[in-house]
Amino acid sequence: MNKKNIRASAVILAITVIWMISGYFAQSEPVEYRAPVQKESVLVSKSEATDFRLPITVKAESQAFSKVDIKSQTSEKIINVAYLDGDFVKEGSLI
Repeated sequence: MNKKNIRASAVILAITVIWMISGYFAQSEPVEYRAPVQKESVLVSKSEATDFRLPITVKAESQAFSKVDIKSQTSEKIINVAYLDGDFVKEGSLI
């Protein structure tokens, strides 16, 4: 260790010892201050818990993940169109 470190340690030790000794001469019991008791008026209301849902409004636009072209395997006339472009079709439905 060099002299600077020893001096710095000695200064810190001296300050700590002085601080601890000063606490020895302090008042043994702290003085408590109590404010005078005053009655305060309080407004009270009864409340009940209810379910709450924050309404969420979303504006969005969606696109199809895949596009399927449907072609007939026969050469007949179309009598009726059951679904239009963009309609949802369940599996096994008559098209």
